Amino acid sequence: MKKTLKHALYIARLSDAKLHFLHVAPDMSSYSMSYSYHYDLLANFAKKTIESSEKQLKQIIKHIDYPKEKIFYSVEMGSPRDKVLSEAEKIGADLIVAGSHRPNIATHLLDSNPSAIVSNAPISILIVW
Repeated sequence: MKKTLKHALYIARLSDAKLHFLHVAPDMSSYSMSYSYHYDLLANFAKKTIESSEKQLKQIIKHIDYPKEKIFYSVEMGSPRDKVLSEAEKIGADLIVAGSHRPNIATHLLDSNPSAIVSNAPISILIVW
């Protein structure tokens, strides 16, 4: 995360760009076999997840040395690939900066979120390891 933020800030400073932070949490409804039975539990989980993620993003943003009026954030639930790509389109992003772990055999077998984003993005992407 720190390396990804460092790269994003460097690029933003070079071009006086806006920074938009996005956190995508998994949509737990896809893991529930009886969605309607667990609706209240899932709705509560989603609300708490979003609140917690927003709190963490605000803490990160608070410590960033960059004009606050140029920093935005959002939290979404669902597929990281789909949410990152739709958010990038919605805000008119010129570049997506994403962090990744070093690939291992599971990554090659199951794919990774950054790999899925790269495979489907219509704009430039910087993947930071």
